[in-house]
Amino acid sequence: MVKLLFTRSLRKQNAKTLVGCALIDAPSSDHPEHRKIYLIIKVFYFRATKTLKLSMSKEQETEPVDAFVNPIDKTKVTDTPGLLPYAHTAGGAVIRPEDKGQVRGNAMTAMYDQTDRQMEQLRQQMETLAKQAQSLHERMSISEMIYQADVPFQPIIHHVYHLYQRKSDGTELLSMIAPGEWGRTNPYQHLATVRLLGDHTWEVVAGGV
Repeated sequence: MVKLLFTRSLRKQNAKTLVGCALIDAPSSDHPEHRKIYLIIKVFYFRATKTLKLSMSKEQETEPVDAFVNPIDKTKVTDTPGLLPYAHTAGGAVIRPEDKGQVRGNAMTAMYDQTDRQMEQLRQQMETLAKQAQSLHERMSISEMIYQADVPFQPIIHHVYHLYQRKSDGTELLSMIAPGEWGRTNPYQHLATVRLLGDHTWEVVAGGV
């Protein structure tokens, strides 16, 4: 009876202690009392072992599990490294911040240079147009004078003729004779040497009106 009480007092300890108690209480003879006590201890041992296993499993379930703590700062990692404004690897290209004022200044310099080039082109085109307008005006003036002058022949396109003014009455005359071909007695004053163009306008080759 003493051994049985001692065994019950150890029901909250580990299984090895209970096994030791069970071995100590094992009957050394076939005495009915000893056999009865042994069976009681054996039943209690199995029950205590089962209770101990359930208690240990519950303690393990309720025991808090330490959560994994990432040592890397969340603000220093990204899922899209290609969109970062700086190099994210040791071998990446060096990206330096640009000075907005310098960028704006370079853009304005390029803009002024381009607009100046275009303005120069327009100025040259305007000068060319002005020269063409002046040339056209001169051709129109000399053509009016020739068509109002005395022309005793049919002019041929791209041929050169000579415009004279009579000294007697001041009227104009178109002639095929050059100024140096009149000899000593030249009754006319040479005004201009002209050429008939394909559009039937006249251009001045030499001299002036």
